[in-house]
Amino acid sequence: MADGDPDTIETVDEDDDIVLRTTRPAPIVVKGIGNMTMFGLSNRFDGDFPPNLIGKVAKEEYQSTIDHINGLIGRAVPRSARWLLAGCLCCCCTAGCSLSPVVYLNKKTQSKVRGFLESENNRVYRKLGYTWWLAKQKCTNSNLKEYVILLETVERMDMYRPD
Repeated sequence: MADGDPDTIETVDEDDDIVLRTTRPAPIVVKGIGNMTMFGLSNRFDGDFPPNLIGKVAKEEYQSTIDHINGLIGRAVPRSARWLLAGCLCCCCTAGCSLSPVVYLNKKTQSKVRGFLESENNRVYRKLGYTWWLAKQKCTNSNLKEYVILLETVERMDMYRPD
């Protein structure tokens, strides 16, 4: 492990000079698998249960979270596509201002997804030691960025260890 690794947490016990190292596992990435992507947000996320979560999170809970996210996005993307088409048709007359509803709808959808993920984190996942995030990530085969859902582990505090 490198000294500058941000995923490595070092704990130094001053009495015994013991150094404990714990590494945070890599986050689980849920990528978009939809057939349409607008401003980096896919219209559907992969619902396959990751094998890393077996025995840690209920499969039904994971599936219900992904289904709800897909429902939020699935309702918003067709509406945004219609506004994008109308905005492109009127773009010359409005000097590009006709595309602003599409940008607004996309930000509103992202906000709804982030709000839902935060409520799910508070309701279920933080108790299990996980948090969900909507994050931008660089695509593997191009310089474009896409939105993915990250499922990260939360570092739990050791309650029996003195300060």
